[in-house]
Amino acid sequence: MKRIITATLTAAILTGGGFALAQVGADFSDVLDDHEHATGINYAWVREWINGYPDGTFRPDQTIPEVIG
Repeated sequence: MKRIITATLTAAILTGGGFALAQVGADFSDVLDDHEHATGINYAWVREWINGYPDGTFRPDQTIPEVIG
């Protein structure tokens, strides 16, 4: 699946095709195409910087806990 996405993105870049990255990236159930950070979330997912949660969510509006150490 990731090969198809990578090939699609590469072809779009090489051919100058314009489409929203949010429409080809991760399919997180809680990140809709109109979410303000959908493009950035999918950008990071395509590059394997993030994975999301095992239940298929990303939880973009959840706060990040402070790590004390």
